[in-house]
This record gives sequence, C-alpha cells and structure tokens, in this order.
Amino acid sequence: TLSNDECVEKARKRLSELPIEMNDAPFVEGSAALLCWLIEKKRNEKLAGFPVFCAEGRGELRDKSPLLVPVPLWEVGAREFADLFGSVRRLRDGYAKVLQEEHWSYLDECGFVLRSLFIRENLEGLDPRQVDGDLDEDVEHLPAPNTAVPQIAFFQEKSGVLDQVRGSRAKGKQLIRFLLKYAVTAPSAEAEGCDVVCSCRQDAHHRVLPAWLSQLKTREWVYLARGKADRPTAENLAPLLDDELTKEVQTPHGRAFISKLGIGVTELLLLRAPSEKRAQLDQIFGQMCASPDASTLASIETVLDDPNIRAAVLEKRETRDKVRKNQRLGAAVERLLKQELEGAGIRVTRTGRGSDFEVESDFLDENEQEQLIELRGKGGGYLLEVKSTTSEFVRMTLRQGEEAAKNRERYALCVVDISGGEPDEKMVRDHSRFVCGIGDLVESKVGDAKDLKDQEQKLHEGGGEVAIYIEGSSVRLQIGTAVWQSAEHGISFEEFIERVKLRGGEQTA
Repeated sequence: TLSNDECVEKARKRLSELPIEMNDAPFVEGSAALLCWLIEKKRNEKLAGFPVFCAEGRGELRDKSPLLVPVPLWEVGAREFADLFGSVRRLRDGYAKVLQEEHWSYLDECGFVLRSLFIRENLEGLDPRQVDGDLDEDVEHLPAPNTAVPQIAFFQEKSGVLDQVRGSRAKGKQLIRFLLKYAVTAPSAEAEGCDVVCSCRQDAHHRVLPAWLSQLKTREWVYLARGKADRPTAENLAPLLDDELTKEVQTPHGRAFISKLGIGVTELLLLRAPSEKRAQLDQIFGQMCASPDASTLASIETVLDDPNIRAAVLEKRETRDKVRKNQRLGAAVERLLKQELEGAGIRVTRTGRGSDFEVESDFLDENEQEQLIELRGKGGGYLLEVKSTTSEFVRMTLRQGEEAAKNRERYALCVVDISGGEPDEKMVRDHSRFVCGIGDLVESKVGDAKDLKDQEQKLHEGGGEVAIYIEGSSVRLQIGTAVWQSAEHGISFEEFIERVKLRGGEQTA
C-alpha cells in the first residue's frame, strides 16, 4: 500500500529513470497528466525539479531557469523562429495538448515557464550606449531602484541566442529575420525604448534602449569566419539581407531599428544594391545631400510615395532621353553634311521652326525648338528635316506638313533607322534615307487634315446649353517605310550629297 506522496515520488522517479529513447508521445502525455494533477493540487514542492520532456532531450522545472512553453502556444509571428532559442530550452509540443490555460498561468506565476520570448531584466546602471540620445559624462547616472528593461529570452546567456549566432552565418540571417519580421513590431519588445528615472538631476528621465537592442549594438555576434565575429556594421549586415528583408529595412520600423544600431540605412541599402547601380545611386545620394534647397528632399519623398507622380516623372525622363538621343542624331547629320558639302561651297546651318514638333523623332535644340538643317549654295539648296525611327513609320506634325507642301521644291525629309543602337555618324551613313519630294507626297493629306481641324473647331464653337467639348486633339501625318525605302522616292546618304552639290552649283538667273 502506497500513500499519494509515495505514488507521486515513484512516478517522478520513473520519469527521471526513463532511457533517453523513451521520448515518444505516451510518455510525454503521462508526464503532462501528472504535471496537471500536481498543479491542480498546488503541490509546488513537487513541481520544483519535476522532470519534463523538451523539444530535444530532458529538462526540469526550475524557477531559476524557466523553460519556454511549447511552440504552438507562441505568438503566430514568432513560431518560425523556434530554432533560434534552442530545442533544449522549450517544452515538447505534446504538453500543449494536455495542459490548459489555467495550468500554464500557474506555472508562469511560479516562474517555471516563459510564455513570451520577451522578459524583464533589471537595469544596474546607465551606459551611454544604452541610451537613445546623449548623456552628460560629467554627472553620475543611476537608474531608479528595481528598474527593469525588456530582454529576449536566453539572449546573452552561455549557449544562448547570441552565442549560437556568433558561430553561424545562417543563424545570423535567421536572427535578422526574427528581429525585422517580429521583434521590432512586438509590443512587449519595446523596440522604441522606455523612459527611465535617473539620479543625475531631479525629475530626470532618459530614453533607454531595451537590453536586447543595446547588446545587439555592442556585442560581437555577426559571423565573419570560423571563430571570428564582429559588431554589426553596414558592411557585415548587408550580406545577411535578402530581397524581402531589404524591403523590411525600408519600412518605418526597419529604418528606426537599423538607425538605433548606429548604422546608416542609406549606406546599408547602397551596399545591397547591384554593383553596376552603386555609382549611380551614390551620385544621386550625393546630389541630395549637397542640395541647399529643402524642397529637393520633399520632392523626392513625394515622388517615392505617389505611384502616379512617379509614373509621370519617369515618362518625363523618357521623353527627355528621346529628345537627347535625337539631338545627338541631328548633330551627327549636321557634322557629316558639313564635312561633305562645305568644301563644295555649300553652307550648312540650323534654323529653328518653333515649338510644334514630334518628340519621338525630331531634331530639337536645348530649348526644345525643332531644328531644320538648311543647305544653301549659289544655285539653291534644301531645307532638311531630320527624323529618327525604330519602327516602320515616322510622323510629321500638321505644321511640318504645311511647310513641306509650301516649300516643295526645296523641302527634304531625312529618316534614320536607329534601332541598331546609339546614333552616330556611321549610323547616319549606313541607315539614313532621304526623300526630296516629300512636299508633293503629303500635300493632299495636309488638306484633309486641315479640313478635319476646321470641322473640329466649328463643333467646338457650337455653343448652346448642350455643346461639344474637344480637348487635347492632335493630328499627325504618318509616313510609312515604303516611302523612304522605295527606289522611286528614297535615296541614300551619298546620293543625297551628290544631288545637293548639283543643285547648289547651279547659277541663279
């Protein structure tokens, strides 16, 4: 015959004597059932030292060394990081199926388990590295008695989180992921710090970082090589970030966290950028920092925050790039014509024609005025309109068509196919075609387009209670590749040069 106490002791001893291989579910359930009975009977003297099954191996309930509750009881966002906290420091998942809320609450009150990954740690003194801000070094700083700050469970203990991370790059990546994806937004982590009463002067308070954050900042935990680790810097943290974590760094909580480590977010992101983009980004950052105008940063922030504005800016940049490419093309045509014709007495000059132009293809100057190239000799010459293309057509504005029709005897169109790359003089020689009779070809279409515009104007001016409103209408003449590539209308660069020389050499009456 055995008493209750003798039965309990026999069961406890049986659990302690089980071989290591006896870790399967029935023994976990039996252990959990006995644990529940002891809790319900409030047998605290039997709970201390009670043998339990951990995720790996065995452990005991000790108030000086509490164990984490099973992973299924953790906050959802923390569960994927269980490996960071060691399998011998948390209870087997099977306990979560047997023990109820009141059991876990009792164990927590007794100090046998941790229900959160964040604990409170007494603050013994104030180090400048712990404080978010500056401390007066001429005055002693002591926190109020019994002041505690947040800490991560098992963070700086021997064989704890930082010790594991120090010896493994993979663990380092996991820690960064845990911090950015969970810890810095968990309320109990108090990542922003907390106000602590200080002895330095009456009613003095300092914003003190949580213990885990100040230790991250000052301890050597970032793996460099076997047996070698260092404090976090932009250079050694950048390799630990993947694309997902790089986006997390750019969130408000991510930027605040990296800044509290004493690391520049800009420097970190620059190191994460592809090597071929770093020079460009570095130049942009330099321009931003050097700009004396406060509106520069405000405008950049606005562009980044509003996708519609960003799209409009990118469209404007694309237009600018097209204009510059066409400027280089027009300049190349102009240089070649001068080389070929000025020795023959043909003068090559530019002439501006107002602001009605085709952005996609026209030769413009720095003020975005269309530029025609005038070729004039003693016997006459040509007014040359230069256009680029990467497709099977080019477009002329209605005004350009009118000019061509009005000056049909001397108006010529030059079309350069630039689909092969950056426009240069070789491209002009090899891929340009000239149409000297373009005025005759577009005349009838110019008339039709003018009739259409006149009709549109009449509709617009109709008035009355119900009227037709037309906004943003544009009419273009489209010239297909069959025109400039045909033997009937199109000629090569060399043929055009000869024709200009013949016309320029003729004597006027």
